[in-house]
Amino acid sequence: AVKKDVDYGMCRRGERTSVTENAERRILKLRKIAVLVLTLKCCNSVDESMIEKAAAVSGKSVEDVRSLVDEARKCTEIKVKRWNSILRTRDKAFLYKRRFHLESEALDKSSLLCSVVSQKALVQDRVWEEKNGLLSEPKKLEPSNMAVGRILGITDRKVKYIMDSASKNMDTLSLSRYYGRHETLFGKRKSEQKAGNE
Repeated sequence: AVKKDVDYGMCRRGERTSVTENAERRILKLRKIAVLVLTLKCCNSVDESMIEKAAAVSGKSVEDVRSLVDEARKCTEIKVKRWNSILRTRDKAFLYKRRFHLESEALDKSSLLCSVVSQKALVQDRVWEEKNGLLSEPKKLEPSNMAVGRILGITDRKVKYIMDSASKNMDTLSLSRYYGRHETLFGKRKSEQKAGNE
């Protein structure tokens, strides 16, 4: 039998190619699930074009992604209702406090009625400030990591990992095949994403 020389350089190159291909497959798989995670976390703000992009990247149909988004939105209904309730109360308080302040200015400052109206204005001032403070705080009107994980069939820890990774580098989710070379999945340019992370 003729003994053939082994080209170890070729073997190493083959090993590197195999490792690279495996890494690319893992990245592609992660990218697909990451796009779905981000889409569901932003379920209350995504539009049809974003759903179509998410479907293209994830490999799912537009109908499937839309169904996932609808399911995620159901998980936030209570949060959204509470937020809208605070918003309505804040707006009403603003109208009432303005009305009572105007009424008190037109009344005799020494009268009992002026005192009563002024007190009402102060009450509405406090309500307005309180609700405005609540609305100024960063509210998460998004489904929880646990809810998103349940919908997608992954753990909430993996959802958190994906969210943390995406906040540091959205470019990993950018595919020029589906949208602009300098644009991320949700239409944010890479320079904007970088500035937002600084």
